[in-house]
Amino acid sequence: MNLQPGTRLQIFTHRGHKPMQYVSAVIGFDFPNYILIQQPRESGSLLTFIDGEKLTVRVFSGTTIFAFDSVVLKTLAHPVYCLCIACPLDVRTKKVRSEMRIKVAMGAEVVRASGSEQVSLQNLSATGCLIMSSNNLGSFDDELGLRFTLPPGDGEPSHEIDVHARIRNVMPHGAAGMTTGVEFVKVGATESLVIRNYVYEMMLDGRQNIA
Repeated sequence: MNLQPGTRLQIFTHRGHKPMQYVSAVIGFDFPNYILIQQPRESGSLLTFIDGEKLTVRVFSGTTIFAFDSVVLKTLAHPVYCLCIACPLDVRTKKVRSEMRIKVAMGAEVVRASGSEQVSLQNLSATGCLIMSSNNLGSFDDELGLRFTLPPGDGEPSHEIDVHARIRNVMPHGAAGMTTGVEFVKVGATESLVIRNYVYEMMLDGRQNIA
């Protein structure tokens, strides 16, 4: 799983008929004895846990989802509010795809030699996206410019993204629309990292579904 201090986690409690999901992060560990994680919050307030309470932990790493069952060994309030949980006895893995892709609904601008056009993004990954447009944006292997803004995250500002992309597929959508799948071919290292982090955070927080 390549757990490191700061690795974001999904925590599922099992207190009712339906597991409840929260966000946490790794603070430290002493394998195979315990893992220290941030005490999850709900609406800004710390959640209370009891010793022995069962948890399910999920970790995204690249294109793989890792999940394992654990129990709370101890709640610690000093020096930071954290949970001491048991190390997993076994870890379940699931390969998602070559790149994790999330469903989105955000405006964008396509720039071509013939001019610019307002479009919308239907899904997004670190290496490409699906564009919805009123007009045909081109043919297979054509290149175009794409601009869009990633919304602000937790404590993070919004980010303006400006990339060059190559068309990989074009399909009609409804009576008067087109969907165009593109691959990013010219994207800065910083922008690539920002996109990847955004996709990861949206999946982790459960605000978006895997596309």
